[in-house]
Amino acid sequence: MALTLWFLYSKNTKVKTFALLYALYIGVGVSMTVHWFSDFVAGALIGIAIGTVIGKAFRERYQNLTAI
Repeated sequence: MALTLWFLYSKNTKVKTFALLYALYIGVGVSMTVHWFSDFVAGALIGIAIGTVIGKAFRERYQNLTAI
């Protein structure tokens, strides 16, 4: 979700910073209580891949709609 917001709101530094800090907070919190740290790293890598693809796709779709 953080990377999707990163690409959708690429000019808004407050949204980008908050999204990444929140993702890090959740990831570290979960890795200290329920999961292992390796689970956090694997989830982060999968999230980066999915968030990048979805964020870029939505950004392109939004830019195409506003150009019409």
